Amino acid sequence: MKLFSSQALPILLKFEDGTQADVEDTQLHGGSGWEELTFTLNSTGTYNDMILFVDGPGTAAGTFYVDDIEKVDGAPPPPPFDDGLLTNGDFQTLDGNGNVVAWIQGVDDDNPAPVVTVSGNTYYSINITTPTPGEPFNINLSQKVEIVQGTSYILSFEAWSSVNRSIVAGIGLSGGDFSNASETVNITTTPAVYQRTFTATGFGAPDARVLFDLAEEAGVVNIDNVSLFVTGGGGGGGGGGCEGDAVAATTLPVDFEGCESFISTFSSIGDGGVTTNLVANPNPSGINTSDNVLRITRASGINRWGGVQNSFPAGTIDITTRTFKIKVYSSIPDVTYRFELALDPQPNPVVGNPAPVFRQVSGGANQWVELEFTFINLPATPTTYNQLVIKPDNPEGTDPQVTSQEQIFYVDDIRLD
Repeated sequence: MKLFSSQALPILLKFEDGTQADVEDTQLHGGSGWEELTFTLNSTGTYNDMILFVDGPGTAAGTFYVDDIEKVDGAPPPPPFDDGLLTNGDFQTLDGNGNVVAWIQGVDDDNPAPVVTVSGNTYYSINITTPTPGEPFNINLSQKVEIVQGTSYILSFEAWSSVNRSIVAGIGLSGGDFSNASETVNITTTPAVYQRTFTATGFGAPDARVLFDLAEEAGVVNIDNVSLFVTGGGGGGGGGGCEGDAVAATTLPVDFEGCESFISTFSSIGDGGVTTNLVANPNPSGINTSDNVLRITRASGINRWGGVQNSFPAGTIDITTRTFKIKVYSSIPDVTYRFELALDPQPNPVVGNPAPVFRQVSGGANQWVELEFTFINLPATPTTYNQLVIKPDNPEGTDPQVTSQEQIFYVDDIRLD
């Protein structure tokens, strides 16, 4: 099947209403436009209904095109494989819109991945054994996965076993406990795709791993085609400590523990270029142990001036002290933040805004840092300006530059001191 999509997402093909059990297969579209996808199905039954799910587990919106659907008998050629190293694409993480965040490769520590034949079809799989019953098996990832506390995830994988049994699948630190971010999955002797949704409750880490545990049962389990999806996606929805929808902040300070937030965003592609979410603190440590923060997500391929802003009610920002403080966190080192004050709405004629202020985090990856910024040459009336603008990773002179990958930033405790 040829399918056109401008965003990476899972495509599920399913046959129902037949003389035997339903059959289905999921393939991942890379988002590069027209791509030919090959779905492998195995059954001796006949079916009446063919169903296509575009991003079934997610919320991607868009227009997609399908062409040249054909059925080819026989097993497809085996995918490339090299000494137990999963091929690029077997693991991927995607954001809430189905866009690829990072390609990941994985290595089986103990066992090379053999060729396994089931019902005449050839599979390349990871064999998991448990010399010590109950010892978690860890699929190590060459690229770490950032897990945000309180965020929901979908873990998708294909699995089967020599006997019907249960396994535990989830995310956690390498070799560590992952009971607070996992699900028990009952697998059978027939290869099938399993998807489980769970929330990282009380757990967040910038270097998480996908983990599988044989749940104290000795034996062999075959696992392949593992994908990790982040559910949700932005636009100022609730989350964190907010029970409903996020709303524009009305006063300073803003601590993001309730529903008051920065919900207005802007970018070179309009809606979707920059999104905000209220989320649990990804790393409650150091100078910031608060429960909830604001997450800012910038898409790949947008100008670096994309950011967030909030228009407070007129007269509520009193900049008599003039010094703002903000706590910031990101896995990206050496980030320069650009801060601006503005009038909203702008008068006619436009009177202009104060010069922006730039503050760089020197190093500072994966730790909370507090920045101070002060605007100069302000008018005598300390409540003139009512809009605060934040542009992460936007040093002076970089406006025409374009982001090369999705970027995630967290901010908290915006205040005047």
